[in-house]
Formats: sequence, structure tokens, C-alpha cells
Amino acid sequence: MSAEESIVKIYAEAEDKERINIILEHFDNFIMLIDLFEEDLRNTLKEEKLYNKRAERGDPGVRVQTSGTGDPTGNEATNNVQLARDLQSGNIEQVMRGADEDMKHRDDIETLKMMRSDYSDIIKAIETLKPKPRAELKDILNGVKDISKVAEDSNSGYDATKHRLTRSRGKVRKRAICLIRARRGIKIKTEE
Repeated sequence: MSAEESIVKIYAEAEDKERINIILEHFDNFIMLIDLFEEDLRNTLKEEKLYNKRAERGDPGVRVQTSGTGDPTGNEATNNVQLARDLQSGNIEQVMRGADEDMKHRDDIETLKMMRSDYSDIIKAIETLKPKPRAELKDILNGVKDISKVAEDSNSGYDATKHRLTRSRGKVRKRAICLIRARRGIKIKTEE
């Protein structure tokens, strides 16, 4: 990945197989990457909404107390929580209400929702493995162990362990493709 491109843009442009590889490559911190990007997007949207609201009122940017009954801190907290929920659930209409109608925002929201769903499908695919291969693969993906340590723990050679992990990854990829495409309503081709 180049420094200029975000993982979200790369993910949006990738095919299903490439997306699965991206998730597996960044498995240990994939959800954190999504959360960080969502936080940046949330902050951008909040600023746009605030600017648009002020511009709509003809506000020069200087806050004037208009009544003693408002709770701006409480309102802001409630709006922040609601925006976070809408963003995570992919509720584009609610997220975009009051913000600039930017197609990039819509694409990012849809991609983030897809990233979370695809990650969930990969978790489901991993869970279909037998207990020992599942535990080994999880340890590798989460960075808990390297191949040498897994080989040592299972009393098998490095190459045998590497092949076993490769087979497990292959099974996960195939099952994840099926789950992802089924969720999207895409017919699954038998050659995969």
C-alpha cells in the first residue's frame, strides 16, 4: 500500500479475493483501522454540519447565548453518539443529513459498512475450521505466535506447519468468498 492511498480506498476498488487478503494481512488491527477512519470521517461530517448550520442561520461564527434553557454539551454528546451509531450501521441518509452532499462521503460510509461485514464473514469462516487449525491460524493472524512457535508447539516441522497454515488460509478464503457473495445475493461459481 502506498502512503497516499487509504486502506478504505484500496478496499473499495478491490475484488472480493483481494479484500479477503487485505483483511487477513491486517487481521490483528483491521477493526482498529476501520474505527480510526470512521472517527476521522465523523469529525469531518461534524465540522461540515456545524458550518452548514451556522451558514444557514447567517451566523458570523461568534456564539451568542440566546436562552438559558439550552444544553449545548448534552446536545453535542447525543449528536456524537447518534452519528457514530448511524455511521457504523451504514445509515447514509441520517449520517449525511446537514452535511455537504459529497459522493466521497457516501462511498466511504458504504465501504466501511462492507469492511465490517466482510470481516465478520471471515471470522465466521475461521470458526468453521477444526479446533487445532483454527487456534493455530488465529495465533498467526493475531500475531500471538510465528510459524516457528506454532511448529514447535505442535511438534511438527516448520515446512509442514507452513503448509498446514496455507491450507487453513485457503479454506478460510473459499468459505469467506461464499459467505460474502451469499450476503450480497451473488450466485457462487463452482470453479472457485
